[in-house]
Amino acid sequence: MLAILLVLVILGSVTTAMANSKKANTCLACGVAKNSETELIDANTAVLLKAPEELTEEELQQIYKKYGITENDIKFAKGELPHYLEGTILDGSRKAVATEDGKLPKDLKEKNISCEVITIKEMFAIMEEARREYIKKYGVDPANPKVDVVNGVPLPREYVKELVKNGILSPETKKSEFAILSSECGSPYEGPHAIDGIIVARIVAANDELHKPTQSYKDETSQALDRFEENFGVVVYEYYWGFWDASDVSDWDNSSQVLDDLADDTAWLVKDENYIVIGWVDYLDHNGRAYPDGTWEGKFKPFCVCACKAEGWDWPHDSIVQHEVSHLFGAPEGGWWCWEHPPCIMNYCWAYLGYDGWCDGCKFCVAHNINPP
Repeated sequence: MLAILLVLVILGSVTTAMANSKKANTCLACGVAKNSETELIDANTAVLLKAPEELTEEELQQIYKKYGITENDIKFAKGELPHYLEGTILDGSRKAVATEDGKLPKDLKEKNISCEVITIKEMFAIMEEARREYIKKYGVDPANPKVDVVNGVPLPREYVKELVKNGILSPETKKSEFAILSSECGSPYEGPHAIDGIIVARIVAANDELHKPTQSYKDETSQALDRFEENFGVVVYEYYWGFWDASDVSDWDNSSQVLDDLADDTAWLVKDENYIVIGWVDYLDHNGRAYPDGTWEGKFKPFCVCACKAEGWDWPHDSIVQHEVSHLFGAPEGGWWCWEHPPCIMNYCWAYLGYDGWCDGCKFCVAHNINPP
């Protein structure tokens, strides 16, 4: 009898364990256990983690309170506050160029381009002063916004990150044309490449009211380009304002159309095969877009576009730049979820989480496209 009782207890324990294991599953993004209803407790907020559309107004207010989100934080995310560079020479109303030495590049002089020219150091000073004044006036930091609008719902960025890490939000966004690029390494002889060990990156901000970037991106762009310099050679970068009007794009948030418009409007900025152009806008259906391998339909197209805000969740700005520029140099897409790819900037999940390195395969692609053998 004792033996039979012991067997029954063991079987009961096994059955309970199996039942519990069926209730839980693993997060596709980072291997975090979650229940079948995807309602997790966020230890930082003591609230249920729910998809944006499932949150009640009472739950939203609770989340805002826990993360210290103000009304102005939400207005800024929705584009309802004034532009932080308003009234400066960098607000897009005038043509301006920032270079390392404060001199207009020779190829632009030859084109008789008329504009104001400042040093990158002066540009940083103007932006930092505007940023300080904005924080003082509105309590919002345009270089570090607290809110991400996901599926129409303004949410704290930290909360959104928990949703992504736990697999409640998918990294997949709306498809359009070449949303997912080839898994093959690009050709080192077709796209942009270094000349005398130098790549020139020209960063252009849209100046029309609909596309003008509302968030600061200067530090992150420089950080991303510095990673290319640290790994692959010298990168010279310049900033441009007032030269690109994207208001004629028919579907204003369509990243493919905006990229085409950038290529059409700023083709004159490409002097040689070692030049790339990075466009910045406020909002797109994707965080960024690039011509794969810096070419399209057999033509040299060293252009990519980056968005401060996007449909779905917003990547860190430096991740967007590094990811899209890597596409120009032949790096393929690395999948959506973290489990699909080794840690790499070319994977959507890893890029969103702030990983700033390349896997061996993608690094090989970029290296051989920048400096062809």
